[in-house]
Formats: sequence, structure tokens, C-alpha cells
Amino acid sequence: MATRRILKELRDNNSSPEDGITLTPTDAENIFELDAIMWGLEEGPYEGGIFYFHITMPSDYPFKPPKVQFKTKIFHPTVYANTLRVCCCVLSELGDQWSPALTVPTIC
Repeated sequence: MATRRILKELRDNNSSPEDGITLTPTDAENIFELDAIMWGLEEGPYEGGIFYFHITMPSDYPFKPPKVQFKTKIFHPTVYANTLRVCCCVLSELGDQWSPALTVPTIC
């Protein structure tokens, strides 16, 4: 189920990219590892910025949240400064706020 869901999300994002977000598999043979690029929104504090991050999808996705780690150094309250891992309740290890209704483009 995870493979089908990830492929659908990639296809949907590529046909109508969400607010300047590009998602691509890191390796053509493994769609559970994604590289992402996000452009800072106009008139926002990150306007003009280009941010690279890596997404690791669990094998039981969408029932467990993906792990997201920035590759670009960023100062943000939901990003650990030392590891650049995203730390918010939706993506927590406990997954207590995660919902299978959420998608990778949505959390980006």
C-alpha cells in the first residue's frame, strides 16, 4: 500500500506542484527516500530562499509519519538547530498528531 500511495502523491505533486515544492525520489529504485526543494513564499520571511530537504518514508506509510530533515541550514522554531530535523507534533516519533489523510506535499 505504501508504494502505491507514495507514487500517487509524487504524480499529483508533479502535475500541480504545491506552492513551489518539488519532490523527486533520491534513487529511481527506492521511492521511500525523497529529495525535496522548496522555494520561500513571496512576501514571507523566507522570500527568495531555496531550501533543500530529505524525506524518509516509513514502510508502513501512510499510517506512520515520514521523517523530514533539512539539508539547507535554516532558523525556524520547528527545526532542531543541531540536526536540522523537523520537530513538530505531526511528524513526531510517536505520531500522535499524524493522520493518514495528510500527504507529503501537505506537510511540506
